[in-house]
Amino acid sequence: MVMVFMYSDKCRCTNKRKNVREEEEFYNLLEQNINQIARSDIKIILGDFNAKTGKESVYKPTIGNESLHNETNNNGIKMIQFVISNGLNVSSTTFPQKDIHKETWYSADRRTATQIGRFN
Repeated sequence: MVMVFMYSDKCRCTNKRKNVREEEEFYNLLEQNINQIARSDIKIILGDFNAKTGKESVYKPTIGNESLHNETNNNGIKMIQFVISNGLNVSSTTFPQKDIHKETWYSADRRTATQIGRFN
């Protein structure tokens, strides 16, 4: 089993052109790391992709039915495309659990909660 942890604050960049280029670099680096892992190894990728996966039926084969969110954001779409292209699945939205247990990040005022994705 191989675990890869990736973090990038590039998804929060305010300059859209720079943001796109840096996101491409981030996913290229992640793909290079994934390609170095033997196909026979179990891969678990953890990281902050600033991605929300929703409940759209088109993504269900990859993300399952258990998302906290209704709609996938742009970073979620990019993450799902990466997951599909590498034969992976989003595990944090695959298995049933109560919504309170899906919430993995809270704002400082505790009014906003979100679900952070993991895939393998």
